[in-house]
Amino acid sequence: MNRAGPAALTAGSQNREITMASDTASALAHRFLEVLNAADGRAAAALVADDVAFDWAGEDRQIGRDALRERLVRFAAEERASVSDVEIMANASDTRAAAEFTLRAGEAASAAAFFEADGGRISRVTLYRGR
Repeated sequence: MNRAGPAALTAGSQNREITMASDTASALAHRFLEVLNAADGRAAAALVADDVAFDWAGEDRQIGRDALRERLVRFAAEERASVSDVEIMANASDTRAAAEFTLRAGEAASAAAFFEADGGRISRVTLYRGR
């Protein structure tokens, strides 16, 4: 991943650093993509709410931590994917974040993920990828 970590973001034209708490949507999104790279379903499950809504483009919505963990484990086993070139953007209150990245699962493709955070956990994640 091309960011130094969740401790700093560049703020627009002021080019100043913003410190992020570890429970903000942007910090959680960054960590989620790191554990996706590590194919660590257990670590991903620890980042999400018990009733997380998980949307994977082209599939039915899944609800719950266990469903998300199982889907990510299956994804890692089937596709051996990696994430790179990550850019994360967040709303002003940092309760929602969007990530644009390159997903390598065989061939490289553009991908995006949208996150919503509540109570220090991811409450919704939606993943899209190009072909």
